[in-house]
Order: sequence, then C-alpha cells, then structure tokens
Amino acid sequence: MAYWPGANYYGPASPSYPPFYGGQMYMGPGYMSPPMMGVPPSTMYVSKKWPKLNQLLAAGETLVRYDVRKHPKDVILGNTYVIEGHQPAVVGSPGVSRMVIISKVFPWSIEIKLTPHQLTCRHVWDALHDALDQPIDDSEWGMIVTQDKKIRETVEKAALHRLKNDKSGKKLKRIDFLGDKTMFKGLERDEEFEKIRLLPGSEACAETWVATFS
Repeated sequence: MAYWPGANYYGPASPSYPPFYGGQMYMGPGYMSPPMMGVPPSTMYVSKKWPKLNQLLAAGETLVRYDVRKHPKDVILGNTYVIEGHQPAVVGSPGVSRMVIISKVFPWSIEIKLTPHQLTCRHVWDALHDALDQPIDDSEWGMIVTQDKKIRETVEKAALHRLKNDKSGKKLKRIDFLGDKTMFKGLERDEEFEKIRLLPGSEACAETWVATFS
C-alpha cells in the first residue's frame, strides 16, 4: 500500500550551494559531488589573480575590509570571522604554515609561523592587528624623527586622534605610522618590491604578501 504523508507534509529541503562571487573554487578533501543530504560540501573560493590565495584575503576581490586599529573579531561580521575565517589562507598541500607580510605603508615585516598547523584567514587578520598594535620603541622613533618631517607629523597626528577614543595609554603605536589609512584592503603580490624589501642575507619566504590599506 502506498503511503501518503498528508497535505501538510513538506519534504526535506533540497541541498543548495553557496553564492558564487567569482574566482576559482577550491573543493576541500571532504567534497562530494553531488553533495549528500545533510552533509554540505567543503568549499572555498580562491583569487582570480593569485590562484593560491583565499579570496577572503585578496586585494581588489575580498569583501572583508576592517580597521586594523580594532581587533578583527570585534569588527568583522561574526560568521565571516568565526566560520569562514578558519579556511586556509593559502591553498597548498601540505598546508602552508608560514607567511611573511610586508607593506608599502609601514616598514615592518610580519612573520606568521604556525608549524605544524595550517595558516588560516583568521591568523592573517589577527597577526596584522597584533603586530601594528605594538608600541613604537626608541630605535623606531629615532628613525621616524630623522626621516621626512611629514612622517613624524603623520604619526603624531594619528596618535592624537586615536588617543581621543583610547584611554588605555599614551604611547605611540605602530598603527599610527599608517596615519588615516587604517582600513585593510587585502593582500597582493609585488615581486619587485618583495626583492627590494628583503633584508640582505635573509632567506626569502615563498609566501610573502604585500598588505594594502586605504
């Protein structure tokens, strides 16, 4: 006898794919096609321009932009930071565990090393904030005051503005070096700049990326 569940019965929802925003799609090892009911595919989108880089981090492509003066968990949309942030920053096998971030707007290099763990987007977001949240030390200040006068003025003006809302201390921070350009726009590659920026005698990191700001 055939069984009829009744007029108010609704079958299980059909599986759906996440929206596609362009770029190449990376299917993780847990991906099955077609997806099994109740088991969503493990998906991630990679940059069109830099196929190894997660699109969440790609300059000119990512929709994730945040003010690095604030901790990313406080300003990046909850689901993006908590869930999507666990995606690999760079696609690789085995997983990439070391990255160096440089920039044309600050003089420091930021090394993220998580061996044997895989480096994620959250690690990149957090590392940028944590590194730039450090106080400017005496030698760094010495370089600032002996360079272009505009650099010193930029740092002092940015610090004055920041301290209006930050009562935790009066020290200058590395973030002040950026002036009013504190919105992280993503990572990009610039091989020529990477070569110039590498300290002579140092070993280059294959995953060296340039941070951009606005």
